[in-house]
Amino acid sequence: MKVGYTEIYLICEIMGKNTKRNTKYNKNNYREIYLFVEDSYGVVFFKKLIENINNLNILKKPIKISKRNGITTPQSIGGYLCNPKIERDILAASNFTTCEKIIIVIDGDKNQNKINENKDKIKKHIPKNINKPCKEIIIDYEIEEWICMCNNIKWGNDKPSDILKSKLKYKKSQLPNYGNKLDIIYLYNNSNSFKQFIYELDN
Repeated sequence: MKVGYTEIYLICEIMGKNTKRNTKYNKNNYREIYLFVEDSYGVVFFKKLIENINNLNILKKPIKISKRNGITTPQSIGGYLCNPKIERDILAASNFTTCEKIIIVIDGDKNQNKINENKDKIKKHIPKNINKPCKEIIIDYEIEEWICMCNNIKWGNDKPSDILKSKLKYKKSQLPNYGNKLDIIYLYNNSNSFKQFIYELDN
């Protein structure tokens, strides 16, 4: 029987097992992915987030983000889903021999129609001759909703980033600072988009 994410964490706590993982990458002990994110601030945010997840020792294998010469990874798509360059970059990432999967994380902008629209736009940019799995994750509102959830901040009909501005004097440039501060367990149990993110990292 496969033990679930939360169950693994609880078992480790009960048994007094140290959940910290040695994240030094040795051959065959990690899973390599290529990650596309919404903007340049998300690049560092997701890098720290992956490190945070790896340290909890709850994935089958720790995640290593693919490196690409001359381009910072994770790679920003610049917030423009209509840019044909995305298709070329996805195809290039799929040709990395060590890369097992491509994951694209973008905002849904608080609107169900926009979520579907963005999903359709991304699908159009995934090349038909791609030779690696490519999965898209659409966050309901924007990445700041994960920060709000971890700080028990309700955003109602407002953008999560706007609420953070009023509550915590948040600036978009501060997003990277939250990558290693999120409550991974809480998000997994309360955010569908985060749960999907974990699933795609682990499968």
